[in-house]
Amino acid sequence: MATETNQIEKKFLIDVYTAYQNYRFTSKANAVTFINIGTINVTLNNTLVLTPGQSLSIEGNINEKDMTEYFINFGTALNGALLIIRKIYL
Repeated sequence: MATETNQIEKKFLIDVYTAYQNYRFTSKANAVTFINIGTINVTLNNTLVLTPGQSLSIEGNINEKDMTEYFINFGTALNGALLIIRKIYL
């Protein structure tokens, strides 16, 4: 016996940004991924350190929105690069 579900189709977009210097932003997304593509460590919110090649993904349930303000800190280095990928519901 088949069960009918009342799922609503949700539209979203994927936003990709690369930060090369200290940067502050509010996620406003359902999911956010940080990938350190640079050659130095990068610190998120003065707490979490991502080494080169390391990543962090934060996923939300449907209809959730992450309102965290993130601060990306490369210190004084000029060769940092952090890829930020966000899933944003429309």
